[in-house]
Amino acid sequence: MNIEALKHLIAVLEKIKREKRPFDLGNWVTYDKNKPVCGTACCAMGYAALDPTFQAAGLTFHIEDPDGVEINIETVKDFNKLNELAYVDDDEFYFKFENIRDNGYEIAKKLFGFEEYITTEILFYPGYYEDNKQKPKDVIDRIMYLIDNGENALFSEFKFQG
Repeated sequence: MNIEALKHLIAVLEKIKREKRPFDLGNWVTYDKNKPVCGTACCAMGYAALDPTFQAAGLTFHIEDPDGVEINIETVKDFNKLNELAYVDDDEFYFKFENIRDNGYEIAKKLFGFEEYITTEILFYPGYYEDNKQKPKDVIDRIMYLIDNGENALFSEFKFQG
């Protein structure tokens, strides 16, 4: 398990919490073509992909246009460029890390060095959180639990909520 990367994700989420930036555990990125996206809400992996340290480690965030051209997204400002594109849909966003292209869970498993795929779901999938406990603080607490107790304890402690 990559403890250093997990601790950096905690720092990213602490900053999101401190700056009161929009956070949506249910979406890699929230995009509405009728509104400016400068205040886009991301989940933990969405914000990680916009972080320079994670980008330097090889994590990238993309969208593919209708012609199959890949558009790299490095900052929230990059979303502003997409504001005029009517074809943008949340399902068209994806991540890349070490030649893997995925919706995020497989990327998180590789990036953070998890043994089991379910670890990514327990940390990042809203179905493993109660509805009123899907804030950056809740994800931070769960990551800290993982660091302190390991993956097996995480599986025992946190169950699918629905």
